[in-house]
Amino acid sequence: HGDVNVYQKTLSEASEDMDIMVRCVKGLKNKANPRKDMREYYDQIIAGLNVGGPKPIAFLNLTYVDSRHQQVIDAVLNDEKKYGSSYDQDGKWISKLDFTPPAALSKNNTETKTAHRALKLTEYNMAKSIQSEEAAEQRRKLRDQFRTDPLPSDQVNEKDESEFATVMGMATGLGLGEYHRFVGSLRKTGYRGNIILGVNENLPDNIKEYFEKRQVTMKPIRLTNCTYEPFDLEEHEKRLGLDVCGEPYPGIKLRWLKFPLGKDWLNECGDKCSGPVLIADVRDAYFQTNPFGKGEPKVEGLQVFEEHPLQLTDHWLVNWPVGDCKGQDKTFTKPMLCSGTIIGTRAHMIQYLEIMHTEMKAWISTPQCRLKTYADDQSIHNWLFYSNQLSFAKAIHNREGLVHTVGYETDLIRKLHVKDYMKLMNITENEANHVPFRGSTEKNWLGIREFLLTDEEGYFTNYDGTRSPIVHQWDRAGYPFGRWMDEQDFLKDS
Repeated sequence: HGDVNVYQKTLSEASEDMDIMVRCVKGLKNKANPRKDMREYYDQIIAGLNVGGPKPIAFLNLTYVDSRHQQVIDAVLNDEKKYGSSYDQDGKWISKLDFTPPAALSKNNTETKTAHRALKLTEYNMAKSIQSEEAAEQRRKLRDQFRTDPLPSDQVNEKDESEFATVMGMATGLGLGEYHRFVGSLRKTGYRGNIILGVNENLPDNIKEYFEKRQVTMKPIRLTNCTYEPFDLEEHEKRLGLDVCGEPYPGIKLRWLKFPLGKDWLNECGDKCSGPVLIADVRDAYFQTNPFGKGEPKVEGLQVFEEHPLQLTDHWLVNWPVGDCKGQDKTFTKPMLCSGTIIGTRAHMIQYLEIMHTEMKAWISTPQCRLKTYADDQSIHNWLFYSNQLSFAKAIHNREGLVHTVGYETDLIRKLHVKDYMKLMNITENEANHVPFRGSTEKNWLGIREFLLTDEEGYFTNYDGTRSPIVHQWDRAGYPFGRWMDEQDFLKDS
């Protein structure tokens, strides 16, 4: 638990919501608590419960309701036998403690680091029960306590640094709506810098017009025959795109093309692209704030971004390619680094892209490294970092920097949500996918208290509660999130 003194407290002292449960069990009214602000809070809760409307389907079964209520009663009474109560036998408040939350912890002290470790350990332990009330309560308490102080002024931008910044990526095969989401959301943050995208040779006129309006530099990708030894592909494997390459680098996989081309694009851009650089996946990323705006972390060296703490390099995406290519004794279990979002200074980004290209040429020319997969750019990315070949790079924890990679956790939430509702409501998987997430509102597609991933309006947040500048892998979140996206003006453009 994030509160180191929690085992010395009664349930009522532990949190306001626990006290509501205690008074419900004991039949005590709001006036039993001496604090006026807490009584008003309780009144709001009760008012919300009395609004009416449809009840959860399980609550229509009175036998189930009575059974669950008895379980709560037993749990509270057993706890009070061991740890005491904040109320006497007449229902009067006798506790000396109030509900004042712990002060915000300093980012650099040992107490904060301990709380942060506890938070991540809690996420590990509760990943399989992410929708349970116990998990939601414990995650909320820990997250509320881990509120870091702002970064020191010398570590954040004093002004908007986006004028000479560059955002680039491969964007072939996408539609106008997908370009609106990526380009439009970026421009609407106030970003003033360069946007360079690799696109299909024959773009429709409406897309060309949109790019010109939003000052996007288009880089047509010309396909060509590969010069490396052909893969022996089964029919179903041809979709991997391993039998076609791109100019002027026909010696590497098409999927890898963004790395040497990115270096070329930066060199061609010259001084106009002298600021910080982001190379990103385009299809499944969007922007909530200007990543290089005033108050955002300064970009120094190269920043590589970890995914969710539970997503490790023992996943087949890294473990299999690295094991086959470098030998099983070279495999490792470390936080997964995502090759879909990398940020750095211009010089360090060019250096990184050159190192990646060199390693890719080595892999494609080495028999045991020539694997039938299109996603091994992430394998190479992790291999280079964890084998200390990117000494100028720093790994940034997920939700603590400019990038929030939401895929692992939103996919887990969605799957558990679907599984729960298929069983509870006896509906199909497709029908369950369309059921709103627990705790969702008109503004927010996902319950705040239940999942602690968003703010009240549905924007993804970092651990400190601020909106994450860059959101990646949003497509794992499912239909309720897609419906929310369709209603957001910042993700629309014209």
